[in-house]
Amino acid sequence: MKLQIAQFNPRVGDVQQNLQLILGHLEAAKIAGCDGILFPELAVIGYPPRDLLAYPRLYRENQTALETIRKNSSGLTVIVGALAMNQSGFGKKFYNSAFVYRDQKEICVYHKRLLPSYDIFEEDRFFEAGTRPGSFEWKGQRFGLAICEDIWNQSGFLETQYLEDPLKELKAQGLNGLFVLSASPFELGKPQVRQKLVGDVAKELNCPVFFCNQVGANDELIFDGSSLIANAQGEIVARAPAFKTHTITWESGVSSGISTPPATSEDWLWESLVLGVQDYFKKNPSAPSLHWLERWHRQ
Repeated sequence: MKLQIAQFNPRVGDVQQNLQLILGHLEAAKIAGCDGILFPELAVIGYPPRDLLAYPRLYRENQTALETIRKNSSGLTVIVGALAMNQSGFGKKFYNSAFVYRDQKEICVYHKRLLPSYDIFEEDRFFEAGTRPGSFEWKGQRFGLAICEDIWNQSGFLETQYLEDPLKELKAQGLNGLFVLSASPFELGKPQVRQKLVGDVAKELNCPVFFCNQVGANDELIFDGSSLIANAQGEIVARAPAFKTHTITWESGVSSGISTPPATSEDWLWESLVLGVQDYFKKNPSAPSLHWLERWHRQ
């Protein structure tokens, strides 16, 4: 099995641009002979969408983009984050979901179960929580799905734990691997905590964990990426660079390498600030030209 993790930089609400980036990754994965590709949480619409969810256009474009991704999934298993409609008639209008496509067919849809509503998060305000574990068969093996907060309910990682733990139900299925779609924002020390968490989850489930995190800056939030792959022993076998668009390739336990993280706290902060300022100008069409900043940075 050959897999790619696409750590990319979406623009919140710009579904067309995000779709083009996703399609580019699909084509590159096919050319590289990959069997599957994993994208971040809500990759189609960007994270966090917040009040943009009130505009019907966003969901329509989300659906059109998903249909295009499905049609372009020939020869490839695609795991991508997007909106799903809550058809129950109760609760919030949308789910924060993971879609799995293969050979132009929808294989699985999983709805995020743990919705953070603390610190900068307010997902409970916008999304309905899922109620069922997500898993699917692939090449005769069973793989699980989790979205960001779903894996954080481990002892010692949250100040207040949730009553339910989605990983316990997945563990009972005897998984061969877990795919985690994430949009985990940067704060000093957070990438190191994430790395320990992913390793602990891999050991708990006794299977590899493929963790894809969004990169880029959206308003006041900066996402560092730092996507990871851990083996069943909890050892990190692949790590994407922080603050950069990057693709990890993994095949039968052999990865494209472990990137070197910034050396000091000052380096982490500097790189996060550079990305934050750059994306502010790149993603805000009313902002002044970025040329002056690029000239200053070169000096």
